[in-house]
Amino acid sequence: MELARIGAVGRRKEPKLALLFINPTARNVSSDPAWEGPRYPFIGTLQVWRVFARAGLMPEKYGRLAKEDWTEEFARRTEAELARRGIYITNVVKETKADATLPTSAEIREALPALLEELGEVRPERIVAMGLIPFRALKGESVLLREDAGKEFLAKIVACYFPVGRGNPRRAVEILARLAQKHMK
Repeated sequence: MELARIGAVGRRKEPKLALLFINPTARNVSSDPAWEGPRYPFIGTLQVWRVFARAGLMPEKYGRLAKEDWTEEFARRTEAELARRGIYITNVVKETKADATLPTSAEIREALPALLEELGEVRPERIVAMGLIPFRALKGESVLLREDAGKEFLAKIVACYFPVGRGNPRRAVEILARLAQKHMK
């Protein structure tokens, strides 16, 4: 069951960093069909924004947010803040599922041409693959994060740990902080 189609957010032309996730979560406030605000990745998904704040990608206040802070107006201000900071956030697969089920290989293959077209139009300076699945979708190969996390591949793609759940938030903060210092001066 699909809850919502979630778009991308942030600077849409030549951002410093494009953060590429696999698919939207049902915990995203904008996955709710009743949400009338913008629909983009991780609205109201607090741990992700805490990682972004700790890494210096977003202001410190994002590390202290509560779910009720995510009003439609706050989501619009966040969209503007991401654009101002030169950050673009998108997903390989745009549809939200009702649970935490990952997209199938077929769903990823189906979504990949549109993603590549999107990234070609946006032209990010660096693409940060947030987890193994987005990295594999882009590169067509896997990576061992314990050995290759933070390395730049093809001078454009950076492998990063997923910032919540089965990922590694602490290591994601380290990698994102290094990228923020290098690319967001």
